Amino acid sequence: MSTPTEKEKKIVVVGAGMVGLGIALSLAKSSYDGIIEVMERRPNKVDRRGSAYSLAPNGQKAMQYISPSVLEHCHKVGIYMSMNGGLLLPWFAVRDQLYKECCEMPNVRIQAGYQVSKIEQTDSNVMIHINDSDEVILCDALIAADGVRSTVRRCLELVPAEFMGSTVWRGIIDTNKAGSKLFDIHETKFPKEHPIIPMRIGKKIQVFLFSFHAQNPGTLAWLMEAPSKEQLDASKITPLQYLQQAEEWATTPDETKETIETVFGEANPKDFEWNSPFCTTPLPSWGGKGRVTLIGDAAHTIYPTSGLGGSMGFEDVVVLTRMLEKHSFEFEAAFRDFEETRLPRVAFISEEQIDRSRVFREAPKRSDVPAWSKEYKEWVYNGPDSPSTPIPKVYD
Repeated sequence: MSTPTEKEKKIVVVGAGMVGLGIALSLAKSSYDGIIEVMERRPNKVDRRGSAYSLAPNGQKAMQYISPSVLEHCHKVGIYMSMNGGLLLPWFAVRDQLYKECCEMPNVRIQAGYQVSKIEQTDSNVMIHINDSDEVILCDALIAADGVRSTVRRCLELVPAEFMGSTVWRGIIDTNKAGSKLFDIHETKFPKEHPIIPMRIGKKIQVFLFSFHAQNPGTLAWLMEAPSKEQLDASKITPLQYLQQAEEWATTPDETKETIETVFGEANPKDFEWNSPFCTTPLPSWGGKGRVTLIGDAAHTIYPTSGLGGSMGFEDVVVLTRMLEKHSFEFEAAFRDFEETRLPRVAFISEEQIDRSRVFREAPKRSDVPAWSKEYKEWVYNGPDSPSTPIPKVYD
């Protein structure tokens, strides 16, 4: 028989990624007078996995509400992208700063090695079963921010995110290390304004390099998108092995091959041990139940055509905090109001991003892709302050 831990006034956030830490920090600054406990399944609270991260203008607007100091840090370490006003950042630069500020809050606790295995609810509690053991944690409410592979989503028996036909590996390389053949690439290969090198192998395989050398000396991020019928097993194939088995590799220019082989030769082997699928989440409804709600990729994995996914998660943080304040932390009322408010905007943008990805694939060149209309662009980039009702005129 499972024995619950002693009850205290507490909101549990599942997932210590950027959005999970964002809602913890936002709630810690709110009028809520209980504990915010963040539960992370991985044993390392600050795992520096990831690659480049885009903080779009709507995400920046949301972050201004969550933490002006985190936004200031992002401007210091990020690269301004004049094409859309976004910031390109190393993933860890955003997460580490959020983590640091959470650790400074007396009402935030971060626990590592906690895997949710079952969720039960009463009229006044949520009971979280941990690690398939007898340990049960009691809380007043649960916010799931545990990403595309959300265990909370599975526990709620919600439709899982749909695989969209690509597996992605990501990583970061420190080119300052002795013997690196990549250090000079920052100065000789990357454009100064938008330091991104896209490399296409055939029509569908893509490798991207991102240089953060100007703000973070020696930092090089990489990402590879690999078309696949299902998510590839990282324990059975590496990115380079995938490329070498592809027919298109034989006709890839030697210079491109050499660059990619050097990148994977200097990459951290641990980055090959995991990958993630490109997915989207069906959104006939949000999926929260009772005293449980979902935010970020756990609720709405968005296709990364315009790099909006993480920023939409930060919008969730701001709107959810507002709703909790509005309803004086009456959780069920606040959660349903939040979900009903967010659903029209998130569902519309999610579908638009899928459609836009098709336009990109079919266009002969990037300049043939139509720009967003002024009205739609403003609606997207105004973030948490935009009305939830979509702007139907997407293109001019």
